[in-house]
Amino acid sequence: MSEKHHPSIVAEEQAKLEEILTEISQQHKRLYEELEAYRSDIQMDRKHFWEGLSIDNTSWESKLETSVEIRSKAVELKGLEDEYHKRKNEYLTLERQKNTPYFCRVDFQYDQSPSIESIYIGAAALRDEEGDLHIFDWRAPISNLFYNTVSLGEASFEAPSGTIHGNVHLKRQMEIKDGQLKRVFDTDVTVGDSMLEQMASDATDTKMKTIVATIQKEQNDIIRDDLKKTLLINGVAGSGKTSIALQRVAYLLYTYKDKLSHADFLLLTPNGVFRDYLSNVLPQLGEENIRQLMLYDVMRQLAGPKVRIQHPYDYLEDLHSKKTAPSRVADRKAELAFMKLIDQYINKLNDEGLRFKSLSIETKLLFSEEQLRTLYYDGKGKMPHHERILFLKKQLLKKLSGMEESVRKKRYQRLISSNTYIGEEEELQKRSRQSAKRLFKRINKQVTNLEFLDFYQTYVDLFSNPMEGNDWDDISRESTAELKNGYIPFEDAAAFIYLKNALLDRQSFRERQLMIDEMQDYSPAQLYMLIHYFPRAQFTLFGDVQQAVYKYPEQATSYDQYKRLLGEDINISELHKSYRSTKHIVDFAANLLPSAIKMDAVDRPGEMPEIQRFSSREEWRDKIASTLQAWSDSNVRRVAIITKHEKQALEVYQALNTHIDVELVSRHSSAMNKNVIVIPSYMSKGLEFEGVIVADAGKDYYKGDADQHLLYTMCTRPLHRLLLLHQSDIAFPVFK
Repeated sequence: MSEKHHPSIVAEEQAKLEEILTEISQQHKRLYEELEAYRSDIQMDRKHFWEGLSIDNTSWESKLETSVEIRSKAVELKGLEDEYHKRKNEYLTLERQKNTPYFCRVDFQYDQSPSIESIYIGAAALRDEEGDLHIFDWRAPISNLFYNTVSLGEASFEAPSGTIHGNVHLKRQMEIKDGQLKRVFDTDVTVGDSMLEQMASDATDTKMKTIVATIQKEQNDIIRDDLKKTLLINGVAGSGKTSIALQRVAYLLYTYKDKLSHADFLLLTPNGVFRDYLSNVLPQLGEENIRQLMLYDVMRQLAGPKVRIQHPYDYLEDLHSKKTAPSRVADRKAELAFMKLIDQYINKLNDEGLRFKSLSIETKLLFSEEQLRTLYYDGKGKMPHHERILFLKKQLLKKLSGMEESVRKKRYQRLISSNTYIGEEEELQKRSRQSAKRLFKRINKQVTNLEFLDFYQTYVDLFSNPMEGNDWDDISRESTAELKNGYIPFEDAAAFIYLKNALLDRQSFRERQLMIDEMQDYSPAQLYMLIHYFPRAQFTLFGDVQQAVYKYPEQATSYDQYKRLLGEDINISELHKSYRSTKHIVDFAANLLPSAIKMDAVDRPGEMPEIQRFSSREEWRDKIASTLQAWSDSNVRRVAIITKHEKQALEVYQALNTHIDVELVSRHSSAMNKNVIVIPSYMSKGLEFEGVIVADAGKDYYKGDADQHLLYTMCTRPLHRLLLLHQSDIAFPVFK
């Protein structure tokens, strides 16, 4: 790679930048004036909306005319509001472009053309009033000349009209901040390392940034992959997996604007802090944020309000703070084979076994469990479960309606039989009707909400059924002991939810693109549940198998489990280059793993990771304080003190917060608000900091293969500096 930085180049690009900024400024001013005019018109229309309307309710025809007139004015007002919001989005795009209008230039000569065209590419396109393009959107087909051209000379790109051929004569990268040209690089291959190094060296903040200026060829290929393909991206820490996923969202919304909207996407993220961390990326690209949920949010919604599901972080706390390995039963319930047993069980329920809850009003039993069971099963052997459930619900509501009418009549008779005057007949009818309605309100709601079905006990009964498997007795015994009082352990949640929703035939057809971050922390059982619930969605999974915090038995880099679940034609991409940390940190972290992996780094200079031993709590606290001060003096200010688990994080926070301005980030946190935070390992995944301190890397905390992967995750969070403290012997020599 050759890179040049010459005064004549800077002067040329400075002149171009001034020309573009002038165009942006003119459009910005014009749009501001238009927005003010639209705002005034909208306020006036809202104020005078009812003026001039002749409200006439004397006849059906006059009511209709009034309704049509109101609707017409409402449509007119909405049209103004829609146009206002459209112009406002254009205005906000220009606001962003004033700071960074573009990031590169490609000089391209089309075949059969004598002239060379200079193509400037930015986060958004810019057209003048005549419609001529001054800046191309990074998602446009022609922008592939920048991302995918591996050398100057012959090149092509795919356009709607077909393949366009020509020659690339120049590729130039630029860094523009606050409308000022900071750096210029000419490069003859892909995105230059100098730009990557510089961006990685810049200070971070609490939000992820867009990477459109530094997208690499292998990342670009994933971003622009086929809409209808299931994608799996397995990348080392710092390889840009999550950024790629969000840039892909922006690309799909741009390319398929007539087919997809923001409502078609759902992103499953690990926690609320990470959700906040991602919140700026799509808006920076001119797109609205898509819906984001945790897997736990989905599970709670699908399980129902009266079922208590163990929080995944409680499960992890048990796993990491108690130093106990997952039980063999928990491992079995994570497997795809266990979900196949659930399918067998559902088939058995066709003939018998579904559990019910009796229905009563006050102390009077209306429908016993046995009566409900008889109504459900008698004569309905071939009817699917969801149809039977709907039929039974209608039957019960009809019977309850008859009972309510009977009660109403009795209460009315009682009222009119009174020896004293208590009201006119109409009033007595109303009172008796309201009285009966109040009496039956709760039970009608129970039936409408299907509360007569006992899905929880139906799941518990699974373990008293003879099923295939040599270890089924162990599974039955342990599960029966765990499943009590409506409580669902984390390892049972996917199977329980799948059972319930399969019986109800409940699925969501809203989502067309489901994106799963930290895919390695999803068991085959959980993925099976999601595939069933989102049948219309195209899946995109991304993660790093080395960062698994659960370590499910079926996990392997062969991707067999994903192919069994999602099909053999899944598109699998591997990313081996880390762009986050210095080479010293990347090499150090990779060596923590029990088996060697392919992990390359941008050759960015930096300090070696440090390992320091402490003998007392006071010495430990002093080392942290002095390190934070030294790092701050060298502009390393955003620092995470990472612990193994939440219990340790609380202890560390309590020991530090009276001496250091520090924030505890826990499962209840929704953002990071301070420069120095204390955070458990499993919540730090996907985040990055300028510096990281591992609170205690001694063997008292870390033992075995799973903990090696945990340390690898923790040590791949920093951009610049890494310190590992330890009181007992350092953990990783034990691993060698």
